[in-house]
Amino acid sequence: MSHTSEFIYLLIHLVETCNVTLHTLSLYGMTMHDLLYGLEAVTMSNANLRTLYVAWKTALYKIFKLNNDDNLLYTQYCFGFLPINFVLDLRKLCFLSKQRCHSISVHNVFYDIFGFSEFNRLCSVYSVCGQSRGYFSASVWDVLRDLVF
Repeated sequence: MSHTSEFIYLLIHLVETCNVTLHTLSLYGMTMHDLLYGLEAVTMSNANLRTLYVAWKTALYKIFKLNNDDNLLYTQYCFGFLPINFVLDLRKLCFLSKQRCHSISVHNVFYDIFGFSEFNRLCSVYSVCGQSRGYFSASVWDVLRDLVF
């Protein structure tokens, strides 16, 4: 992930215009989120989560020349990038929701043993009222908006 962020940093500082910054982030920013593929299915330690969070935060600090967490949250909100911890929670909500409603009983057993408490915790943190990806996403963005403003 650090090589990707350094590459983005290099590209942005070659030509410093707002359009180039936005295009580069939209092109490579989603790639960083795609690197998280499958992490919703495993339990990660706090150290691993912190490493992901710090790498993403450091890349954005360098790209936007920021020096404060409030500005970083505002910038991510304006550009439509969820912070890494929000992305992981959203992916986990969607994954656990699918496990809960799966037609194969083995998935339901795994959900009952491993996912029930985590799903309920995430639903309470993000005040999820519906049971689809659209509701999950809207709830996560609402929490981010409340943090920013």
